[in-house]
Amino acid sequence: GLLLSALKEASAGARAEDNLQKEIKDLIKKQADFICSELQKGNGEFSDGRWVTKILRKEGAGAAEDGLVLQTGGIMGILSAYEVIPDDKYLKSAKRGWDYLERHLWSDELGIYRSRLKGESLTYTPLTAGVTIGALSRLIKYLPEEKESILAHLSYIGDRKLNQAGIEGLNN
Repeated sequence: GLLLSALKEASAGARAEDNLQKEIKDLIKKQADFICSELQKGNGEFSDGRWVTKILRKEGAGAAEDGLVLQTGGIMGILSAYEVIPDDKYLKSAKRGWDYLERHLWSDELGIYRSRLKGESLTYTPLTAGVTIGALSRLIKYLPEEKESILAHLSYIGDRKLNQAGIEGLNN
């Protein structure tokens, strides 16, 4: 997902006459389509790897380890793709990702997103906080019906993590 955000920025800075912009846009489409078809489950969960066979998994860690970063990174990347290539399938993918984020990582009891799928882990690094805030900020634009909820979550993250602990002491 973060690669798509970086490619979007590269595309904006590339000159159209150099053909680089078209190449970057093609790469964004290929990567976004791969994420939607291979790395996002039907329930909206983003993964950072895929099963090639029943016993061989390609790419990195499991979602249980890095659930919040994977989920918000996937949402942010797919919305970056949507901003370059306004295909509704990317917007639907981001919405499914948001729905999964809310159902599986938000903790009403704690008033913040859990950083992992298993347990009540609240380890927020600068990466975790940045990707989560980035994804939520973009979702406001594309999911106006969820704006109040998203703003409340952003406020909770600010109050409960960033303001209380500071960016260097984000682990609980």
